[in-house]
Amino acid sequence: FDILLCPTTVRSAFDHDHHHDFHGRNIMVNEVERPYSDLIVWPGLANTGQLPATNVPIGLSSDNLPIGMQIIGPYLEDRTTIEFAKLITEITGGFLPPIPYN
Repeated sequence: FDILLCPTTVRSAFDHDHHHDFHGRNIMVNEVERPYSDLIVWPGLANTGQLPATNVPIGLSSDNLPIGMQIIGPYLEDRTTIEFAKLITEITGGFLPPIPYN
């Protein structure tokens, strides 16, 4: 394969939970409460296979929170993922800061 495109994580950006131990934390994904550890599922694809991965912002969610895309490449093809990230950034416009909230 040349590249594999997948989400950076299971949802858009979210407020971090610093009040519990890691295994006691939860996040909401499509209105369903999920374990905080679900955040590592998508990044785990590249990590487990020792494959290069580059993450790029691709826009904002309906809540105006950043959404990312993970670009995974073949073993030792780091430059392939970086080059594709440059190309996709030209299309998406790169990082869009979220609207500040309190």
